[in-house]
Formats: sequence, structure tokens, C-alpha cells
Amino acid sequence: MEPTLSLPASWSRGSLIAFRFFFVYFIFYIFPFPLSPLSELLTVLQPLTELSNKIYEPLAKHIMGADYELPTPMGSGDTVLNYIQFFVFLIFSVAVTTTWSFVDRKRDNYEKLLQWLIILLRYYLAFFMIGYGFAKVIRMQFPSLTTDRLLQTYGESSPMGLLWTFMGYSTVYNIFTGLGEVIGGAFLLFKRTRLIGALVVIAIMSNVVMLNFTYDVPVKLFSTHLLLMAIFLTVPDIKRLSNLFFFNRAIAPEANVSLPFHNGIKANWYYSILKWSAVVLICAVNALLFYKGSQQQKEFDENQKRYGPVVGEFKVETFILNGKVIPPGELDTRRWRKILLKQRTVDIQYMDGGSGPWHCNRAGSKMILHSVDLWSTGIFSINADGEILTLEGNLNQDSLKINLRKVGDNQFLLVNRGFNWVNEYPLNR
Repeated sequence: MEPTLSLPASWSRGSLIAFRFFFVYFIFYIFPFPLSPLSELLTVLQPLTELSNKIYEPLAKHIMGADYELPTPMGSGDTVLNYIQFFVFLIFSVAVTTTWSFVDRKRDNYEKLLQWLIILLRYYLAFFMIGYGFAKVIRMQFPSLTTDRLLQTYGESSPMGLLWTFMGYSTVYNIFTGLGEVIGGAFLLFKRTRLIGALVVIAIMSNVVMLNFTYDVPVKLFSTHLLLMAIFLTVPDIKRLSNLFFFNRAIAPEANVSLPFHNGIKANWYYSILKWSAVVLICAVNALLFYKGSQQQKEFDENQKRYGPVVGEFKVETFILNGKVIPPGELDTRRWRKILLKQRTVDIQYMDGGSGPWHCNRAGSKMILHSVDLWSTGIFSINADGEILTLEGNLNQDSLKINLRKVGDNQFLLVNRGFNWVNEYPLNR
């Protein structure tokens, strides 16, 4: 039998009330876990999601205005709907806690109920920590830097984009941080390593939460909840941890608390089967997510490979306007000096120093440009041959044929600097 938590036989009134609140809140927040991982295998929970939206949408309209419509889910966890759910959870938990405290006011403790809650939170945290960890290890969350990103200035970056650029630069750092999350999650799967797992998760999630708040990453609510759950898992051991870290006192081992699944050999067998089924399910669901993510990454890499020859910085070598070669110094306000080709935008820089962004749509070997004010339109055919790119077509009423040469990505210091053991001077630019 594995050791469990050491708790006093009688809790204080404050501890009883706090436990009731967190028990209700956490159960309500993580519902329908542990069924939710199955939603990656079966769409059985889709009706529940639709029902939830129908309940909260009127509240969102009341708060945001009658014309408010729930946005299409695009990865943000800090939407108006999420904050409404958060406040509903709080109000509901306070109401239930008040009623529960009155009805069950003679209770001395909730040791066994606490055990069940800890088990549930352990697996919930483990599921997400392992998932987020492997997403970093295999570079799904923070992909390598693309030419588009390298061409973007710091001033044009969003705070979240800046963070993604920082993380996307280093494969080693991604693996390092990802393995920390995986290890913390794996420790949580087993009762003997629950405490060290919770401490590892607290250390990791404290940094993640701070990054989310300071770099405007829209996962603030969810990451904060994961951190609070990890802290909750350590609260029963707060006295033992204090003796270890602050008071230099002997630490007593955890006492056993008898639970139904520990009563008898058959019950232990049932518990072991259930436990390892949960572990396998967590691994299987995450494996499915990784497979889907790898397919998406493969598609992304194929797009990068397809657009690679026609994405980047190109210097104009020959500029032919209406059949006439325009040399540098002539018609400087119309002759192009270079262009920055991205997948959806094009920045054209002229010989006189002016520049302007254009919207870009591509279809095969065709490229259509629209000025920001939509007054000018250009349709060009694209011919890429190694580092040479030729654009030929019409811009408004003018015919253009432009020969360009690509400037390699190794022009960027961020790409070609690399790692250096010896630095006589810090290269901080």
C-alpha cells in the first residue's frame, strides 16, 4: 500500500470552509474531466459545448451589448465567454459552499474526500503538463523561425509574437522547458512522487503564468488555474515542507489514510487496473494530438518549401516599365529598389527611399497585389530559378517585367550568429 497524506484528525473551521469551496470550484472547473480526453477520440462532448455556449451567450450579450456575437474559437482562452464562465464558477462555488457549510457543519474533516480530489487533480494536471511539454519537445508550439518572421521588425511584433520568436529561435531551450513539463506531469501520475511533481509544476507554471501576463498571451486564466491546482496539491504538506526548508527539523513520513480501493487484494487489483488505464488513456490521447500536430506541421513545412523560393528579400536587378529598361536614378519615384515578399503581404521599396505595403494573394504561379487603399492592383506571373525571381505582368495600366535576386537568410545576425564558447566582448544588438 502506498503512503498517503498526513492530516490532522480534526480540521479548523477555516480549513473546512476552504476545502468545500475549492472542492466545488475545481470539480466544476475541470468538468467533464476525466471524460474530456475522450473528446479527442470521439465527438461525444460536442453537444455539451454547444449547450454551454447557449447558456453563456445571453450573459455575454447583456455585458457586451445586444449586437455581440460569440467569436469563432481561434485558440484564445481569455475571451469574454471565458471570463463569464469564471465568474459564474465563483458565484456557484460560493453558494454551494455556504449551503454545504450549513448542512454539514458538524463535520470534523474531509480526509477521504480530499484524497479523491487530489487524485483527480493529479491526473488533470498530468494530462495537460505532458501534452504541453511534448508540444515543445517536438517543436509544435514554438516552430522554427520563418523568413516572414525574420523580415518583421521588432516594432511590428506583438508581445506574444515577440515571445514566440524568442522561443522559436532555440531548439535546445524548447526541449529543456518541454522536458521539465513532461517530468513534472509524469511524477504526478504516481502517488509516491506526487509532491515532487507538484513542486516541479509550481516552478514551471509560475514562469509560464508570468510570461502569459507580461507578454499578453491569451492563456492567462487557464495557466493560472493549473498553477493554483499544483499549489493546492502541496497544501496538505505545507508543515512538512516548512520543517524541511525553513526550520531544519526532522520530517515525519506521510501517514496512511485508508481508502475504499485499498481495502483488500481485489480492491487493490481494481484500483491498479483503473490507474493504469488512466495512464494509458493520457498517453494515447496525447499521442493522437501529437500525430495531428505533426500532420499540421508537415503541411506547414510543405507550404514553406513551396513558398520558400518566392519569400524573402529580393533586390531589383532589372526594371522594365512599358517595354523600357529604367536604370537607377531615372524615375526614382516609380522604379523599385527591392521588395520584401511574404506569404500574404509585399513591401515595395522605391529608389527615392519611399516604401509601401501591399496585400498579396497567390495561386500557383500567379500573384495578385492590392494597395492598402485598394486603388491600385497588379497581376503578375512568377518565375523562380534558384536565387533569381522574375515578375512579369501589369500594375494598373503599366506593364512591368522585373528581374530580382534573392538576398539569403544568412544576412540575419539572428540566424548566422550561432553559439560561441568564447566571447571577448558581448554582442548585444
